[in-house]
Amino acid sequence: MAAYNAEVRARFFEDVTAELDHAYAKHGADLWGRHEFYGVLAEEVDEVWDAIKKDLPLDDVYKEAVQVAAMCLRFFETGDRYGENEDTGEAQERKRAERWGKDWPR
Repeated sequence: MAAYNAEVRARFFEDVTAELDHAYAKHGADLWGRHEFYGVLAEEVDEVWDAIKKDLPLDDVYKEAVQVAAMCLRFFETGDRYGENEDTGEAQERKRAERWGKDWPR
């Protein structure tokens, strides 16, 4: 069994955060619907699969996996356009805090 590596995990989460910040800066942080999320996620997963099929270096596969994780975090961080559309601003923040805890990222 492979050993847990805290440094690898910390680096991965740092890279996911940096990728998500980059995506927000480039594309904004508007709410997605679930279908939009699926479309973006499917595209990112396809890019991981392409890197694997082409037997690209592990660093390339890693970069694509970071993008998959960032898009998953983005969806749950910003919320579902259709599931929460009756609320705006503070109401959404309260819902997220109730669901995910007081330390929900902003």
